[in-house]
Amino acid sequence: VIATPQAGQRVGDWLHSVQAENLALREFEHTPLNDIQRWAGTGGEALFDSLLVFDNYPVAEALGQQAESSVRFGDVVSRERTNYPLAVAVAAERRLSISYGYDRAAFTRVTIERLNGHLLQLLAAFMVDAERPLASIELLTEAERAALCHNWPRFAEPPVHLGIGAMARAWPERQALIFNGQRFSYGELDQRANRLANELIARGVGQELRVGVALPRSDGLLVALLAVLKAGGAYVPLDLSYPRERLAYLMEDSAISLLLTEAPQRAQLPIPPGLAVLELNNLDLSQHASSAPAVEVAPESLAYIIYTSGSTGRPKGVAVAHGPLAMHCRSTGEAYRMTPADCELHFLSFAFDGAHE
Repeated sequence: VIATPQAGQRVGDWLHSVQAENLALREFEHTPLNDIQRWAGTGGEALFDSLLVFDNYPVAEALGQQAESSVRFGDVVSRERTNYPLAVAVAAERRLSISYGYDRAAFTRVTIERLNGHLLQLLAAFMVDAERPLASIELLTEAERAALCHNWPRFAEPPVHLGIGAMARAWPERQALIFNGQRFSYGELDQRANRLANELIARGVGQELRVGVALPRSDGLLVALLAVLKAGGAYVPLDLSYPRERLAYLMEDSAISLLLTEAPQRAQLPIPPGLAVLELNNLDLSQHASSAPAVEVAPESLAYIIYTSGSTGRPKGVAVAHGPLAMHCRSTGEAYRMTPADCELHFLSFAFDGAHE
């Protein structure tokens, strides 16, 4: 039986439809599975990988009630093996009995116990109210909900900009970036970002305020992104190669309050009226301290907004917080076994999420 539940369908109606479908199939139940498989054109693949067997004939009880017989039966148990990874057998006796037969190469005991918990959860919900919609039924058990709500690991990684600041203090002279033949140390980049961050704060950038960044690929681009994070804001990368219409949409949809760019690029940008613009190449930051501003950000605080292509044809913004960003960077480094001696070639557009690892 192929039963496709609809979210708004009531429990009782759905169960009736499944029963009706099952009865309708009785006319064809003599048909061998081999024939059905051939007709379905599955190319030799199995039609299904699990079985649900419902036994509503109480064999043990019937045998125990045999009258005038010298043979007496006690507890009757039968076990059958199948070639399917999972077989669920349901017996309707005085109480409902459910047993599982499974391939240990495909399932663990923990997985089967979780599956059993979900099944019992559904059956209990079915009996409570047949008028409730299927979408309102909770699949997770109480134990699973408690684990998700209370036992989820807290963000242990510091925000990315604080991690880079720590590296700058520990190894100020260590090489951090090579661009166009120039080499920049951690200390140099961090101090430049700190000065720009202090300037941004003086201009009103604060917690989660969105700042557009439209700069060519350069050391200044990295400094700008880092400075926005240090100021507590959230950056919105704008790729200068994008069409003007797309850039205009991104600026409007992301609701940026400030745009960081340079004079040569400013003319090609469709800057909305009233949007504050800061030309970094014409900015004197010497009056600002090179120390990091005292700005705290929470793991849930917004770090940046990246835009996807959008399934509807219009770009959709994805908000990324500091905690997930830091954990992702750490996980990526561990997955590739990166060390401080490694060097990464950066070639992706900063408007692409993979560039922010």
